[in-house]
Amino acid sequence: MKKVIVSILWTVLLNSAFSGLYVAFTVNFNPTISHGEVYEFGQTYGAYFFVLSVALIVYLAATNRLPGARLRAALAA
Repeated sequence: MKKVIVSILWTVLLNSAFSGLYVAFTVNFNPTISHGEVYEFGQTYGAYFFVLSVALIVYLAATNRLPGARLRAALAA
């Protein structure tokens, strides 16, 4: 159960980071972009950010490398 909760938290964190980086990149390199253009681009690539973060989290959880959800040494033995 702990691994599921930590995975969800990491997914939310990574999606927030991807979205924040996208907004910072967009505003810095194209200050004249409209809100509608950002919304359309977010609809197009937001799903890819989500899929990328979920794939990364699932891989890390399956290989027991997910920070915060690793097995303890006593249980792994």
